[in-house]
Amino acid sequence: MLSTILSNMLTYFTRSSKSIPIDSDARLILLWLREYTYCENTYITYRVIVLRFYLWIKYNNLTIESITRYHLLSYAEFIKTPDPSWCNIQRHKFSHPGWRPFQKALSNKSIYSNLLAIKHMFSYLFNSGELSTNSFSFRFRLPKYSYYSFIKQSKYLTTDEFSLIIDFIQQLPASSDKLQDSKIRVLWVFKLLFYTGCRRNEIVNATMNDIKLINHRLWLEVTGKGNKMGLIPVTTELAIALDEYRAYHNIVPLYQRIKDESHIPLIILRKNDRRFSPISSGHLWYIIKSTCLLLTESISDPVLIDKLRRLSPHWLRHSFATAQVDAGIDLRVVKENMRHCYFETTMRYVHIDDDIRHQKTNSNFGKQNCG
Repeated sequence: MLSTILSNMLTYFTRSSKSIPIDSDARLILLWLREYTYCENTYITYRVIVLRFYLWIKYNNLTIESITRYHLLSYAEFIKTPDPSWCNIQRHKFSHPGWRPFQKALSNKSIYSNLLAIKHMFSYLFNSGELSTNSFSFRFRLPKYSYYSFIKQSKYLTTDEFSLIIDFIQQLPASSDKLQDSKIRVLWVFKLLFYTGCRRNEIVNATMNDIKLINHRLWLEVTGKGNKMGLIPVTTELAIALDEYRAYHNIVPLYQRIKDESHIPLIILRKNDRRFSPISSGHLWYIIKSTCLLLTESISDPVLIDKLRRLSPHWLRHSFATAQVDAGIDLRVVKENMRHCYFETTMRYVHIDDDIRHQKTNSNFGKQNCG
């Protein structure tokens, strides 16, 4: 039954036509999703969330209009421990027949995010007159999660840990052109993400033309969430790495370029004659994961091994924010570099080791004369 529902769902949600699907629930979901068409990252996130919900509705012979409080509580329990047939640990594109709604059971934090998005959808459909009732109009308690335990997972790299990864990459073999290409690319990917704090989609869609020279200073221009343009300072360390990367691909140094470079991706997958192929988001994720897993084979620290096994590209965005604060950079500057609207958002990316927190509190506050 699940395979049939998935087949119908793929027809509704991957068709190129803008016509309204026959399925009324799919029509309502698409109506809400289209509000986020120009916010690519938000759209992708919300699409997965509501399609899980859509599948569950169809599997249980329900409709969006008929959803009650009981159904929402049942759904919350379901996504906490989904049926194995709904899971596939392999990552597939949304249109792939092997795509499944889940890779594994969701954490309380993910359940919270899923239900919050569904709550927004119901409110939108009710306020726009598409639904006669709002199933979230009553007080629906979303599952709690511990923000402190989330922070305790330490989803960032210290500068020493980042240096360890760079040293490891530099020692990788380069006995063939293919290995040399891979080594250069991996080194550039880690430095680019660590020194810019960019999201995956921002980086894979960027080109060499996005490196701007403004008032004799280098900036990286990226298109972030909501299609908002942002400028990120290019540090001296990153500028040197970029020129080395360009030199390897026989591209002139930054300060000597005179031609348009919009056809040259910021991360080059391969080069045929004068044509450059960009890297994909999935390939970027694979580079980060595989490099860290390979590194774990040569170290013995169990804590660091566990950290490297969990590391993802987004950790480097957290590392970018934390390293700036540790370097004494004003939080207002960090906020702008992260391209956040609010300080509260930036602070979610700033981490501090508990031992350092205790030491600084004790040395700077505990010694004061409180008498």
